[in-house]
Amino acid sequence: AAANAVLDALAEQRRAEGLPATSVAYGAWGGEGMADGVRAAALARRTGIRPLDPDLAVLALRQVVTGSDPVAVVADVDPDRFVRAFTTVRPSSLLAEMPAYAALKKAASAGGEATDSGPSLRDRLARLPESRRTQTVLTLVRERAAEVLGLTGTDQVGPDRAFRDLGFDSLGAVELRNQLGAVSGLTLSATLVFDHPTPAALAAHILGQLLPAGTPGAPATDGAGEEERAVRAALAQVPLDRLRDSGLLDQLLDLAGQDPAGTGTDQEAEPSGAGDAYDASIDAMDVDGLVQAALNGNPDEERD
Repeated sequence: AAANAVLDALAEQRRAEGLPATSVAYGAWGGEGMADGVRAAALARRTGIRPLDPDLAVLALRQVVTGSDPVAVVADVDPDRFVRAFTTVRPSSLLAEMPAYAALKKAASAGGEATDSGPSLRDRLARLPESRRTQTVLTLVRERAAEVLGLTGTDQVGPDRAFRDLGFDSLGAVELRNQLGAVSGLTLSATLVFDHPTPAALAAHILGQLLPAGTPGAPATDGAGEEERAVRAALAQVPLDRLRDSGLLDQLLDLAGQDPAGTGTDQEAEPSGAGDAYDASIDAMDVDGLVQAALNGNPDEERD
């Protein structure tokens, strides 16, 4: 920043003396270059600076060099994301006159009113079965992280992928903290993504803050409870067809005390068609029901 300020001042001084000089501040260039790395591209995308087409950037250079301004900015800016990124920590007088600034403040105000009129996240989690709470918070964390990074979906924000590897810096960490704080009602640390470095770890932290041990509906906090929640969350990410194709479906059902192949000692006593009915009931189960069956050994109750 200091070097750029010196170049700007030099260009202005030379122009004042009738000498040629132009100082150009560029956004991220597309193709190879300083912004070609994954982290640099993620940062540019998150801050609303889209990669410049090299041919258009060179054309812009020709225009500004032949123009009268000693200092120019050449960038492809997404106004909404740019304003959001640079007003996360504090309001910006520099950006206050941009239309996107007023629209962002209005949307934030409307979102706050909508949140106040509906049930809080804590209340919604308390009403859910324990097996679904971790997944609900994890989905929230992944969606907000993807939004901060400027991604169109959560595919790249894996539950166990480190926030640093995703491209989060201190500014992005604060923006995610603010978004999660607004939706959860919690007062969260600015170092949140560094203290809890993956979406799964962060989701577990937020869930523990919303439903501490000892409160009604709170999840267990012993080691076994945490391990169970981790297993549930992991299995919930795997489609049922994939479990079946890998052979894990039969193993899970066997652990649940079921006989997936219908070859147990009670097979002869089964009424005709019981095996087909059982297979149909398994196919009708969702992932939560399957996880409950494997961990609790009571699939009929969970299916209900």
